[in-house]
Amino acid sequence: MDYRTIQFYEDGCWIRSIESEEEYLQAYRLRYEIFCETLGWVPANPTGLEIDRYDSFATLLGLFSEENTLLGMIRLLPPNQPFMLETDFSDLVAPGYQIRKEIDTAEISRLAITPSAKEQGLSSRYLNILLKGLYQWTLVNNVRYSYLEVEKRFWRILQFLGFISTPIGPVKCLPPAGANSMAAILDWEAFRSHNRNRQPEFLDWMTTVQSAPAVAPGQWRVHGSKPEVLKEYFGHENSLSVR
Repeated sequence: MDYRTIQFYEDGCWIRSIESEEEYLQAYRLRYEIFCETLGWVPANPTGLEIDRYDSFATLLGLFSEENTLLGMIRLLPPNQPFMLETDFSDLVAPGYQIRKEIDTAEISRLAITPSAKEQGLSSRYLNILLKGLYQWTLVNNVRYSYLEVEKRFWRILQFLGFISTPIGPVKCLPPAGANSMAAILDWEAFRSHNRNRQPEFLDWMTTVQSAPAVAPGQWRVHGSKPEVLKEYFGHENSLSVR
């Protein structure tokens, strides 16, 4: 499924769709540092990269410094491919709930901020800019609904910030790290309505981009470098394994 790319500048950082091989490698290394080494949600491996089967069709958004260092990222999964909520995290979905698989729906996963941001007191700033990038991406790609699976405490943070989402199942303690996790759906129309009434200045900031067009020319596509990275890691594309 083709998505339009985004690119804009915000408060000393660039938000853009990840397309080059070096940017993909930065993203996989950051994910390894967060999800394997820090959180322990994913088993360690000798490559130093965190890649799973979803990456063969995922879109990645990156938050970059002016020196082109990756500061944060979000992965987005399209509705014409499996969502993690249908497979790895199906226990977080209430029995009988029908997961939406329409063209206006995507799944958010692998949100990560560089650990150095916490040391410098920049975590909140980077998170806000990254979430603004996510919102801009939904606007240019006409995505109204976003699924997410998160720790309950982070879900509460998102609610407080104005990213109101509705739980779609129980809170469960998931192995291997034992994190209390849940799944929810975010309706971006409801997000706009809520913040228009409660935080109009915040909504204006989320909607307005600086210094560069929000949409980069062309359509998002899998570049030749991306499958090469995946094939190097997995041996060949057909051997992609479930996380």
